[in-house]
Amino acid sequence: MKFGEACDKEKETCDCGWGKCLRNDGMEASTCCSADYEFTCCTTTLLPEQKLEKACNDAAALCPCGWARCIKADGFKASLCCKEGYQYKCCVDPEKSYKMVKINTTENLLEQRAMNECKKATFTCFCSVMKYQNAWAVHFTCCDTNYTCKCCDTPKPAEHMQVKTECQGAMVNCPCGWGACVWQPGFSASGCCKDDYSFECCTKVNAFDLINCCWALKENQF
Repeated sequence: MKFGEACDKEKETCDCGWGKCLRNDGMEASTCCSADYEFTCCTTTLLPEQKLEKACNDAAALCPCGWARCIKADGFKASLCCKEGYQYKCCVDPEKSYKMVKINTTENLLEQRAMNECKKATFTCFCSVMKYQNAWAVHFTCCDTNYTCKCCDTPKPAEHMQVKTECQGAMVNCPCGWGACVWQPGFSASGCCKDDYSFECCTKVNAFDLINCCWALKENQF
């Protein structure tokens, strides 16, 4: 086992998901730490880059298979977890051929979705998230492909309660404290988002989504 892999195994046992080797004279060397050092969980506040790594790892944990990778997808902008030209996808083997058909820019696709689908649908929205920074940006986010409005003061089926809990758990790990399910054609479903949606931290919600989701709430008297 490689040194880095051994430390990753140690981090998995931590409640916070991370830790590091701290000075402790007399300690024998381990697979993760050198002599006179001991691996300790949750010792200090996460650095910004550590928060980013943890957010990506937490997002991957929501995938059905428990992992995700950056997959080549020409035309996609850089995201929290991947550089430009790549997309963070659940359960996709990069060794196998994979082609993303991109009709247009992400922004145009979002607008097209809002115009063609939002106006004739109701929505599932993030609720009870006002404690999060910029919560207004996710409170009316349309992010569920079944478009059933089960928002705020209405009883929620178990599946929606589960999605809500997992999404809020993911948002806690975002550097800005919030995130949303963003429409990404071809993206695999995760514990937080359905097919064709990916959870992204600190993503601005498209104005069309905000307008049309509010419209749906008004039409359904929620």
